[in-house]
Amino acid sequence: VIKNVTEFNQWLDRPEGIIVAGSHVGNFEMIGHCFPQDKKVVNCVIYGGESEVFKNQREDAFNEHNLKTISFSNDLSHLFAIKEALERGEIITIACDRVWGSKKVLKVNFLGQETTFPLGPFMLAAQMNVPIAAVVLLKERRTRYCGLVSVFYPDDTLQSTKKKRKKLAMQYV
Repeated sequence: VIKNVTEFNQWLDRPEGIIVAGSHVGNFEMIGHCFPQDKKVVNCVIYGGESEVFKNQREDAFNEHNLKTISFSNDLSHLFAIKEALERGEIITIACDRVWGSKKVLKVNFLGQETTFPLGPFMLAAQMNVPIAAVVLLKERRTRYCGLVSVFYPDDTLQSTKKKRKKLAMQYV
């Protein structure tokens, strides 16, 4: 059972790209099994410090399912790859609750406490005017999952990209 999935599925027929935001809550990897589709390439933004053997195994498995990987890199080339994928109307999946030591963060009130979230996904969505779909998938029973999809759009009434990205982050949180 996946709640609110209709709006997300409608994006598969649109030319624009979308960012799918994951988190520590639920099983992000299972989302690919619950949202099978062959309309758009899904680009998974992943940690770039893995061994070549592991990267190659992952890419072999992903190729069968219309999935590609974009690895974080010190030279920031991953930002260009993400931007190009969104311009092609593809899907970007990225964990939006992990900072990975970066100082480029947004501070947002989370459960009554100021918490840091990565700036990148929210900045890209605001600058490129693409929505963010927060997806959470939780196991209910051995073979049954429950999911929730929430789609957030950059607020066109806000003039500043800084305000747009902050509002997107607050909606995600």
